[in-house]
Amino acid sequence: MTPEWRYVSRRFDRFIEDLCPTETECRAAQAAAAEIAACLRTRFRPLDNLLAGGFPDAGESDYIVTGGHGKGTAVRPASVVDMLYVFPGASRARLTDASASTADWMADQLEHAVGARFAAVAARGDGWITVTTNEVLAEGGPGRDLAVNVLPCFPKPGSAEGRRLSYRACDVDGLDAWRTIDPGAERDSLRAADEVGDGKATHLILMLKAWRRERDVPLGSFAIELLVTEFVTTWNYQRRGLLFYDWMVRDFFFWLYHQDGRALSIPGANDRFGLGNAWLGAARLAFAAARRACDAERQNASDAALGDWRGIFGSSFPAPGERSNLPRPPAPAHLAGIAS
Repeated sequence: MTPEWRYVSRRFDRFIEDLCPTETECRAAQAAAAEIAACLRTRFRPLDNLLAGGFPDAGESDYIVTGGHGKGTAVRPASVVDMLYVFPGASRARLTDASASTADWMADQLEHAVGARFAAVAARGDGWITVTTNEVLAEGGPGRDLAVNVLPCFPKPGSAEGRRLSYRACDVDGLDAWRTIDPGAERDSLRAADEVGDGKATHLILMLKAWRRERDVPLGSFAIELLVTEFVTTWNYQRRGLLFYDWMVRDFFFWLYHQDGRALSIPGANDRFGLGNAWLGAARLAFAAARRACDAERQNASDAALGDWRGIFGSSFPAPGERSNLPRPPAPAHLAGIAS
């Protein structure tokens, strides 16, 4: 250990620990998804309620928890859960008889199916519906509602690879075209980046979600995930420990503000994800603050470094030895659909 950078490891170790959901929060998220799936199963797969095993046309289950709760990158209080619900393949024939668009028809079917059980159900207009449940999130305090975003989809014919399937969901922007979603490929891509970087991909995603929430940055969770998996696999210090996390944050923001306008490949799909550039200004400000913080960390100027880290991540970023394992405020309303 050199005399410089005395506080870096403790700062980032504590910050990442504080960002991770508790076991209670994780169980609540999974329970909410399972409850909604059971409600939908009664409507769309009544015979499957009698089966003890998997579902013939949807692999092991008729629903898949995706997003942060499915990949281990949810940030406290982790109040948004994303899940796919897999329609029976035979029901696709009904789409030709639907007068509404395919996406609207599917969302409407889900909305009606869960409306009797959950009072707060709303179609988002992009094929997803949002169901608000009363699952308890906080330990030792009042519960918080969970918002569960549900996207209807179908199993993709011929997609099985062992026990993994990909799925087809409506692409609203493509006038009822279909896009492929492969949750297994997405998880494998993140896992590979974590293996290369000793868990740095997941850690960096957690920190960037905290930055996005604190600074109201219009950059979705999936975009962050795709960017981080690419960055970590090429970063020079991917095998170094916590002592290099200040440099990791600084170098990522430097790299990020050169990525505007890119279209990123999506694991398991032929589609690409457009980044746009609405987040560019926030990325530049974050890089400038991270560069100052790194310089201050080298000099063990703790207060100066802390001020800049909190300029990026907010007041919850801990001082050395400080613990701030408290639920965070919910995401701004316009980020609610990308907050997981």
